Amino acid sequence: MARRKNPAAFEKSRREREKKKKRQEKLDRRKTNPEDEPEPEEAVDGLFPAEMLQEEESEADPDAEGDPPETGA
Repeated sequence: MARRKNPAAFEKSRREREKKKKRQEKLDRRKTNPEDEPEPEEAVDGLFPAEMLQEEESEADPDAEGDPPETGA
């Protein structure tokens, strides 16, 4: 294998190319999918998202481990 004259310089330029590529990909994604941008968190029915999650957890079926639900047949 051929030895590089300055492996540190090669490694630095490789890292810079990767950074530039990632930055460009990020910009491209923003341009193609503006609807995927995170929206500011808004209150829903007076609750904020964290409170909504806590409410959903408390609404979990309390007897899920118990008997199966009756089918009424």
